[in-house]
Amino acid sequence: DPHMIKDHPVRMWFCPNNVRGDWLEPDGCWDMLDNSMLQFLQKWYWPLHFSLVSIVLLIDVNIAFYLIIVPNLIAIHQQGAINILGHGYGYRNFDTPDYSTNSRWLSFLTFGDNLQNNHHAVPWSYNCAIKVGEFDTAAWIIKNFLATSVVEADTKEPLVRQ
Repeated sequence: DPHMIKDHPVRMWFCPNNVRGDWLEPDGCWDMLDNSMLQFLQKWYWPLHFSLVSIVLLIDVNIAFYLIIVPNLIAIHQQGAINILGHGYGYRNFDTPDYSTNSRWLSFLTFGDNLQNNHHAVPWSYNCAIKVGEFDTAAWIIKNFLATSVVEADTKEPLVRQ
């Protein structure tokens, strides 16, 4: 597990492996590996991102700062908090072979993203809330506003036992 807090907590916060953009993590998403658009975005994400920021900086510094740079910094630190706090602190619903944990209170702040133990056990599920008292805001948005086909396809069993 590249997120193990015992091995490299500082690197997890500031330089997680998936930020480099040179690899796709295949667990739970084998069907996505053949998608040419996703491969393109994975390979060219950072050059496209920095190009967008550069163009917007030329148009207006305030727009670039408040609509791109500040939200990106918040997202990076939110993801760092999720990686560290979701892989070492909290409770576990599943006996996964890593240090992933769940945190109900942090889950509310991260739109359900800190239900990491549930996510590692059922990586293909759009909904990481499994037990009573867990709430995944992003899953609620998907279920109520976006794709009904995603909800219907989410029926596989967990990878590990509870």
